[in-house]
Order: sequence, then C-alpha cells, then structure tokens
Amino acid sequence: MTVLPNRFGVAVVLSFAALVGCGGSGKEAKSAADESGGGAGHAEIGKPAPDLSIQTLNGKGNISLESLQGKLVVVDFWATWCDPCKASFPKLEELSKKMGDKVEIVGISVDDEKTGVVEFAKENGATFAIGWDEGHSIAERWSVKNMPTTFILDASGNVRHIHAGYHDGETKEMEKELTALMDEGPSGSSTRVAKNEEPSA
Repeated sequence: MTVLPNRFGVAVVLSFAALVGCGGSGKEAKSAADESGGGAGHAEIGKPAPDLSIQTLNGKGNISLESLQGKLVVVDFWATWCDPCKASFPKLEELSKKMGDKVEIVGISVDDEKTGVVEFAKENGATFAIGWDEGHSIAERWSVKNMPTTFILDASGNVRHIHAGYHDGETKEMEKELTALMDEGPSGSSTRVAKNEEPSA
C-alpha cells in the first residue's frame, strides 16, 4: 500500500513538468495591446498582478508586491534545468545594472528542490533578488506555462507585458518596454505592442 503515495508523488511532479516547459524562441512576448487570457486571479495583461510574497535566498529579505509599490518590477520565473534560463540570467543582470534602482528584478525558481538554486544564480552572475517557489504555488497563481516566463509590472502593480520563453534580444525588448513605462509615469495607461506581436484587431 505504501507504493501508491510514491507513485502519486511522482505523477504530481511529472504533471507540473509537463505543464511548465522549457521555452526557446517558439513563444512570443505579449503586451497590454494583446487580448488577455487565463482565469480569474491569474497574471493577465492590463490587470493587477496576483499576490506575490517570497523570502529571498540571497540576502535581499522578503519581497512582496506591496513593498515594491511605486517601482517598475520584472518578475522572472525560471528553473535550474532550463537551458534558455542560463542564457537569460546574464542578460537580466545587465538589465538590472542598466536600469538601476528604477526597476526591481525578482527571479523566482520553480525547481522542486531548493538545492542548487543560489549556486545557479551565482554561476550566472545574478545579483538581483532570487527566491524559491516551494510547491510551485506562486507559478500556478501566475499561470506560468513556460520556462522562463517574465512579467513586467508598472508602478501601480499592473501586468503590462509577458515574455513566455527566451530568445536573443528578449531583454532589449524588455528594456524598451520598461523605458516606455518610465516615460508614462506612475499613473500612465499607454500600451506598447511587443516585438513579435501583431496589434489586436
């Protein structure tokens, strides 16, 4: 009888891995001009971001959307087993240094175990906040389906852009989006169409 819980546990891990793929250039970025999808409470373009509160693993304290209110925020979901994440991390670090204190980047690992998360971040040069999503509860709340998936929030905490997967030039596009959000100010409502997307009809 003790075999069934073990098999069940494996099934849970495999089902999450199947839902959260490792994305490359096949996925496109979305902006606030796109049609939003997902269920109520999930991260949707043009709507307030779902709740986020996480204890960092690299000495940045507890990060919450409430504590970041008034800042532009980049929330990056990633995993140590994701090859595109290895390419994106150094670029996110460059973006973090370039944007300075105007933008807060939060990297959230969806690994099944905490072991190796901090090491991965160090090896790939990340000095921005790194947290671990134990049990994948945050990723599920935000409806993350690809690794990496990056959300850009405006200063009011609304989701403005979503980048599912990573390809060369992705962080350049993020930089343009963040710069536009800075230009529109804290209460701005203008939208931008991401690089690979056609405007909605």
